[in-house]
Amino acid sequence: MPKRPMHAEDLWTVPRVGTAAPSPDGARLVVPVTTPSLDDNTTTTRLWLVPADAAGAGDGRRDDPARCLTPSGASSTNP
Repeated sequence: MPKRPMHAEDLWTVPRVGTAAPSPDGARLVVPVTTPSLDDNTTTTRLWLVPADAAGAGDGRRDDPARCLTPSGASSTNP
């Protein structure tokens, strides 16, 4: 794949991670992740539950400890 310079549109498509809210025991965090859509000119924020140590979270494995709490068709901004 040929390399090309980064464009402003590339930056707009990067998901943005918000401020995490810890669980009372400190073992897990609820993290809002906002994903923009250039086609629709909208954003969707989904809440993710991740372990506080973040070991292996978000790597896409079958046993990935990160778990999305918000359905794909919905948007929720506050843990």
